[in-house]
Amino acid sequence: MTETRPAVARPAAGIDRWLADWRLAVGLFAAAVAVIGLRFAGAAADDIYITYRYAANFAAGRGLIFNPGERVFGLSDPGAAVLLGGIHRLLAIPIPVAGTALTAAALLAIALQLWSALKTAGRAAEGLLAGVLVASSPYLWLGQGAGPLPSLALILLASRTIARRPALAGALAGAAVACRPDALLAAGALGLISLRRNRAAAPSRFFAALALALGVVASALWWAFGTLLPNTLAAKRLFAGQAPASFRDLAFWRAAFDLGRQLYGPLWWALLAGSAGGLVLLCRARARELLLLGVSALLLASLYTLAGVPFFAWYMSYPLVAVLAGAALAFGNGLRFLLAAPGPRRLGCLRRRLGLVAGAAALLGTVVLGWTTARWFAQEPSDWRLRAYRWAGSWIRAHSAPADWIAYDEVGILGYYSERPILDLVGLVSPSSLPYTAAGDLLGAFLQHPTRFVVQHTYDQRGGTRPITFRPWFALAYREVARWSDAAQPGGMLIYERVEPRAIPPPRPPVLRTPRARAPVRDG
Repeated sequence: MTETRPAVARPAAGIDRWLADWRLAVGLFAAAVAVIGLRFAGAAADDIYITYRYAANFAAGRGLIFNPGERVFGLSDPGAAVLLGGIHRLLAIPIPVAGTALTAAALLAIALQLWSALKTAGRAAEGLLAGVLVASSPYLWLGQGAGPLPSLALILLASRTIARRPALAGALAGAAVACRPDALLAAGALGLISLRRNRAAAPSRFFAALALALGVVASALWWAFGTLLPNTLAAKRLFAGQAPASFRDLAFWRAAFDLGRQLYGPLWWALLAGSAGGLVLLCRARARELLLLGVSALLLASLYTLAGVPFFAWYMSYPLVAVLAGAALAFGNGLRFLLAAPGPRRLGCLRRRLGLVAGAAALLGTVVLGWTTARWFAQEPSDWRLRAYRWAGSWIRAHSAPADWIAYDEVGILGYYSERPILDLVGLVSPSSLPYTAAGDLLGAFLQHPTRFVVQHTYDQRGGTRPITFRPWFALAYREVARWSDAAQPGGMLIYERVEPRAIPPPRPPVLRTPRARAPVRDG
């Protein structure tokens, strides 16, 4: 027995037919991603530049590595890195720009699939609202270049194809897991949803294709890194353990909530209020894509609560898309309920006219909300790391040899633009630092491998590597060789070069430091 999708009602003439026109949906969503993508091309967070450096090395034929000669699983989205490296190699597009294009394509695909599913359910206006909210979301755009959005686009596409082409759906779900390993929960949820709705052979073919795809992904990861678990998971858990009150459990969701309030303003409360009932509607929807989105969002939200990792904006991709789609669905259902209230027959014409007005208002609201969201994002100040670390990396690349090492605690942008090996003092790409990360001992991580260059920023009192640079012996062992001041906000960068190696203390075991209180970071 083959599962059949709900029948699509023929849209009525006038505004309803217009709202269900695919050309309108494509135009609105494409305009939203194009405007924001062009404005913020390459403006990714520091951690995402780790993926970009893996992609650059892959494109250059050096393999999926961060530092030369080191097989470290130091990224959370290897499939995205391979895809970005391939795009760069074939089209010669700078990898940060390719990351923006990949995010734009993923958001466009997600918005169109949400619109299509809601249109099939007779909710084209809500589909337009959900699509524009997703395509123009500043929250989602903060994770540009990361793997969660491409993985969600692939999972939703797998959901659309599983009834007719289950093997293709399994391959797509496997590709989603390659882009983001925690998408395995969504892939499993898709198989179980289909199994519940259709106990014939289609789900078995899906699971077989998924297992084959996962086998290929696992083999590739083992060949590239010698492990199936990313080093980043352990590093982030250990880092969060140094300030559990700021990162773990409810602190994770407090940071997620604060970021949403910062980006959306008063609209954030309306979105959360609408999504409370909208998530229930998603989980009860007949359209498989909507049900899968609701279930996957709940599963991943539970995973991040239990994982004990610090908050990053792109962790919210699945839950936030569900929040935006659920809010649009709840808003539309509420408006339709009010317009469908019983009344005398002579008021039927008036109600039909009100329906047309409501449809036009929903469309206008879609455009206004999308524009407002884009405006808020445009006013959001750019991350100082993009300016400061790019300058430091470019300076070091121009004044060093390829084998000269750098020590720092945020290695993405600095590593990408310096093209030099980096000792990651937090341990994302340097596993030797992990015992020191567990102890909160940044100095000990440095002493195990003193580097030629040490970088420090002056945007806050800690300054990244200040626990190292303020030591009395540091002034004897290193000298300042470059300084940069930020014209946009107070702060700058200092670059030190080693001049007297004998002044550096010898390596030592980790020394346990007192866990510190630290404000949650927004984007790494």
